[in-house]
Amino acid sequence: LKPANIKVRDDGTVKVLDFGLAKAMNPAGASSVNAMNLPTLSIHATEAGVILGTAAYMSPEQARGQIVDKRADNWAFGCVVYEMLAGTRAFSAETVSDTVAVVLTRDPDWSTLPREVPPSLHRVLRRCLQKDAKRRLRDIGDAFNEEPEALAPPGLVHPRHGLWVSGGIAVGLVLTLGLIATTVWRLSIGAESPWSGDVLGGSFIAIGPRVSPDGQLVAFQAMEDGQTQVAVLKPASGDWTVLTHDRSHGQIQELCWSRDGTKIYFDRVLDVPGGVFSVPVVGGDARLLLEDAIDPQPLPDGSLLVVRFNRDRRYQLHRFWPDTGRLQPLDAFWIPNVEVPLVRAFPDGREAVFFGRPLVSAAGGIPSLYVIDLGSGRTRQLASQTPSGAAGFPGGLAVTADGRRVLVESPTGSLHRVLAIPRDGRGHVTTLFTTTNAIGYMDAGTDGSVYLDQIDRTSEVLRFLPSGGVPERLAAVAGSAWLTTDGAGALALPDGRIVMASNFAGRARLLVVESGKLVPLLDTPEETRFPAALVGSRELAFLAGRPPNQTIAVIPLDGGRMVRRLRGAKNANIQSLSASADGGTLYYVADGNVWTISASDGEPRKIHAGDGVSIDPRSQDLIVQFFDGRGARLTRVPLTGAPERTISVTGDLRLAPIPLAGRAVGRDGRILVQATAKDSWFWVAALVSPATGNLERVRLTYAGDALAPGWASDGRIVAIGMAVRATIWRFRPLPNTSTTP
Repeated sequence: LKPANIKVRDDGTVKVLDFGLAKAMNPAGASSVNAMNLPTLSIHATEAGVILGTAAYMSPEQARGQIVDKRADNWAFGCVVYEMLAGTRAFSAETVSDTVAVVLTRDPDWSTLPREVPPSLHRVLRRCLQKDAKRRLRDIGDAFNEEPEALAPPGLVHPRHGLWVSGGIAVGLVLTLGLIATTVWRLSIGAESPWSGDVLGGSFIAIGPRVSPDGQLVAFQAMEDGQTQVAVLKPASGDWTVLTHDRSHGQIQELCWSRDGTKIYFDRVLDVPGGVFSVPVVGGDARLLLEDAIDPQPLPDGSLLVVRFNRDRRYQLHRFWPDTGRLQPLDAFWIPNVEVPLVRAFPDGREAVFFGRPLVSAAGGIPSLYVIDLGSGRTRQLASQTPSGAAGFPGGLAVTADGRRVLVESPTGSLHRVLAIPRDGRGHVTTLFTTTNAIGYMDAGTDGSVYLDQIDRTSEVLRFLPSGGVPERLAAVAGSAWLTTDGAGALALPDGRIVMASNFAGRARLLVVESGKLVPLLDTPEETRFPAALVGSRELAFLAGRPPNQTIAVIPLDGGRMVRRLRGAKNANIQSLSASADGGTLYYVADGNVWTISASDGEPRKIHAGDGVSIDPRSQDLIVQFFDGRGARLTRVPLTGAPERTISVTGDLRLAPIPLAGRAVGRDGRILVQATAKDSWFWVAALVSPATGNLERVRLTYAGDALAPGWASDGRIVAIGMAVRATIWRFRPLPNTSTTP
């Protein structure tokens, strides 16, 4: 028994299926694949010495290859019910062997169960998950006989004898799972009922749905030949058409409808910010409305909210009137650099919600959800504890058609909840429904429907030559959360191992790729994340903890113990990290400035403005990166006090506002950067020549992003590759429910 074998029909009937075992019993056609992705690990048999089942749901005796009986099914039942209630697995780890070890040695974290779970259900779960089979529930019917109130809604009669005992596990589990499913929905969203979801039409990769004012059409970003274009589909028929075909101004980051539904506003991002355009829905040429702006959002009077860089090189919201060209800065707040735009205007045009920080606190603090009054400029925090993912950002943002609630994605373990937050800050935050994949964009229809994309990205470690070609794929983490470009990373260690970023159960964690395996960098309950840097030849520095309580930690390369923390850098919003060749000094970027700190701790010292930093191993000069309205620029800053020198970058590519890796400068002086190309939606790795400033793409045969590129000691390049699959969904509350947002 496991979630993959439990299906719910449209009428609410719960079905328990199992086709994996039937295939496993005939191994002749088996192929070599990753065991963690298999529905069944080996063979589920009752003779000793044979292991069959999925690691996270197999009982201890099953994991040991001992003889099993129906008590192993009761264990799996407990695992499934625990996961339904807690939103995370009872037993999980990065690999099959680690998961088996957890099953054999650890108990579930009972504190993760919601407070509303009754004590009787707690007792049932604890009896199901007894590691000693002799102490475990022997028959599922015992749960109903001993704890009848735990698994049934009010009014259900539980016979002491008959069906529940003699009917066995098959009938009992199906009925019980149906009751538990009802309980879970009530625990998470009060008395509301589930939603139904439908995949809409569109391109193979379709993202960013925005529903038209009349609810009849959905605009979205369609991937065509590696580049995003504006497209429109009819949900009723699934027919869709592409309105734009431009490949010379970069990728689309956001689109929206005009209030009258006659045109679509969208941006193009090559020079960041790029430009805001409009295109008629009936077809025609796109028209440039405003340069150096992104993220258009419509207001009732015909004006648009847009994002531009201010003098302090920060994203700031502006109000723009296309008819007159008037542009009004909204000085109350700024928008951080996130991959998916997180700004939405309320239908009445009086306020807007955004993910960022008020301007007065732009020099510090953790971004959160705020509401700004567009008349007065005053801001207020919408939620003190903003739901966010491993990289610190929520995955989607929308406002309901009545303007009363804000919708936002909140990762919970490996699942993604869609929450409704009252606009006025009063009342309860409500869970509408849960998805299995990350959400990039979201929108709400006038009929209460919620439109969103389901983005499936697989993170993998790539290694390749500066000349490009087909990269080696050294390791992969399937189903990884939507990582922003700031959250990805790969660092080659001197012994050939590679440290990579990952996200498991909503937690950022650094893994080490060695001998074809993925193992945790450090045995710690804390989150561990990039940026990371080599400290001399024997130590590694990285971020430990979750913002705002993170700091720089240092461990030896030959062991997983933490030797020290740099307390002086505590709570800093660190975005870039590098170290001197001797390992005595660290340089990091936080809130638009470059700081230096001794690798043995001490007080940090601000030495320069900047948004990214890396050390030139030849001269020990700092290569400092600045983000601005044209993307990014580079400056060489000698630590000897010699004059600074701007590195004039030339070429068809543009430097992206993504922080440099710690080992961005090679032995020959070439600088590895993240770049954008006119003809591609994907981020590309590129090289800057220090002598000429020429910016040249590393031409990979790879359909995905190549993120956070850095040099290895052998002259090759390592990066995080992220392939993408994305579909557009429409979720609707089932009839006769009160879940309409």
